[in-house]
Amino acid sequence: MFAIVGTCTALAKSECFTFQGGSCRDGNGQYLSSLGISNFFFNGYFVNSTTYEFHSFGMQHHLYNCLDAGLLSVLKSILSLTVLSTLFTSVAFVLDIIGPKQKHLMLIRRNGVLNISAVFLLVTVCGMCYWAAMLLSVNLHAHKRAQGSRVLVDFGISYYILISAAVSNIVATACNLLRRYPPSPPPQPDTQPILNDVDQLLLRDEPVVPPSHIVQEPPPYVP
Repeated sequence: MFAIVGTCTALAKSECFTFQGGSCRDGNGQYLSSLGISNFFFNGYFVNSTTYEFHSFGMQHHLYNCLDAGLLSVLKSILSLTVLSTLFTSVAFVLDIIGPKQKHLMLIRRNGVLNISAVFLLVTVCGMCYWAAMLLSVNLHAHKRAQGSRVLVDFGISYYILISAAVSNIVATACNLLRRYPPSPPPQPDTQPILNDVDQLLLRDEPVVPPSHIVQEPPPYVP
């Protein structure tokens, strides 16, 4: 549950990366100090090499000197993998609640397949966040506010929330793998009684000899 809340919070926060220096600013001309992946839920496009435009809830937004096409692709990939990890964790949580009896669902739940997949996705996301931070630093160094100004790029609160969600998924996976489940009940023996030879003969569809045709025993011999 904490992993689901953590990934959703990380997606909603706008502080995945924090930075100082550089000329990254919004459409109002204000210099930005943070950048989050929540800004890339919506489709956008580059007006030119340094201006990115996107629309959210009917409003038009601009980012100037903040990112390029390579950084945008990495951020979109981070967003997609985080959403996929949230989906896997949610399905695993539902399976833990309902306790399915179907064989394939029981195997998925008991072996922690979905939680393990979510952990791998979140680890990949954390690695891609480091890659995105490097690309952001290169882009900000290329667009400094003044010649010789210092540029610093760091991870924001969303990054550390994603790490906490990954740790929570690891704990959930360990609990699933270490939990002892009751053994499967042995197959029930066939309760139908075994027919003996006499019963089998009686069940055969054979014509019944009429009583009149029954041969009487001869009388005992009298000298």
